[in-house]
Amino acid sequence: MAIVSLVEDRPSVFTSVGLGFVFSGLALFVGFYLINRKKYLELRLKCGKMSIDEAIVRDYVKFYWKETFPKEENLIDVVVKNPHSVQIYTVLPKLPDDEKETLLGRIQSELGVLLARKLGYEEEFTLTIVENPTGGA
Repeated sequence: MAIVSLVEDRPSVFTSVGLGFVFSGLALFVGFYLINRKKYLELRLKCGKMSIDEAIVRDYVKFYWKETFPKEENLIDVVVKNPHSVQIYTVLPKLPDDEKETLLGRIQSELGVLLARKLGYEEEFTLTIVENPTGGA
């Protein structure tokens, strides 16, 4: 009886709570949609525009990483930040300082060639590397 009288006496409280739930649900829906939507790398080629799914870019970079470091599982992620920018996040195994610079130059050059040859992506990409303190995966 107390609940019925509360609903009859103060319906605005329940209306406010209901609207709060509706808006919270809507905000969650929009948030999950924005998080889970597919991202595409947009390229301008001589023959026109092309959109490439982020997963395809990730697969090419992962393949390169497995070929370069067959014993390591250090590739963290490949992200298309905006339609024209690729960011690669990874961890390198522990190496002597003189080998790091040579290796980083080789990785940058080979990944640039791979992305240009396979996907037609000739723009700069961001390679973010963290040194693995344990020395391996």
